[in-house]
Amino acid sequence: MPYTKTTWTETTPITPARLNNLEKQYEEAIKDAVTEVISEITYYVNASSGNDNNNGTSSGTAFKTINKAIQVAQKQIAALITINIEAGTYVETVSIENMLCSYLNLNCSSNVYINGRIEVDNANRVKIYRANINANSYYGILAQNVRELDIGYISITGATIGIHLSNIEMVNIDRDSISGGECIRANTVGNLRVKDVTLSATAAAIFLMDCTFAYTSGLKGSIGSVPVHVVSGSILIKGPSTISGGADETSNGGQIFT
Repeated sequence: MPYTKTTWTETTPITPARLNNLEKQYEEAIKDAVTEVISEITYYVNASSGNDNNNGTSSGTAFKTINKAIQVAQKQIAALITINIEAGTYVETVSIENMLCSYLNLNCSSNVYINGRIEVDNANRVKIYRANINANSYYGILAQNVRELDIGYISITGATIGIHLSNIEMVNIDRDSISGGECIRANTVGNLRVKDVTLSATAAAIFLMDCTFAYTSGLKGSIGSVPVHVVSGSILIKGPSTISGGADETSNGGQIFT
């Protein structure tokens, strides 16, 4: 097949007015695409007085839903983004994903109730602090592909698996109350620390699978004959706890040290 040269012809002349218009279009495109870089940002959420049409930057101009605050925060590159959530009931599945900030702090006031689960995917460091989660679903908190996750002072009910973790470098679960078929299931977590947590389970309190290292201490509760720890392909160090339950189980090279 013979080669045919294609010639591109500009039919509209480049005039100063057209050039100026192109520059404006470029500036608008950049404004939409480039996020602002700030060291610290705070947003506010209030289920009673908030409005998702607000800017969320003060308690008087709070958002109504947690997801609206997260959607706005997703566009920001910052060292720290704090979302202060006022007392109230929030009926939503909270989705924390594709965060550009270094650290997201989901800071709940006392008496924050979330009727739905919290999902975390693709983030650097996330802290979820002081919330009552009535999941009514398979998971209370579902987290994956996170560098570091801190979960503190959380109450989870109504979930088949209270907290499900996957592909996370470091997780701290501290001073929580978790109930479910399994309270905590961790899969491919680098470093897991569970301390001072009250557990109520019908299948297993803590299930570890292919985790590099885990440490538990201060576990509380009474779970009958259900195993407290099920350890598969993982290393667990057990500190002192008062929880009563069935014998721990190991498989696939899993090891438990006290």
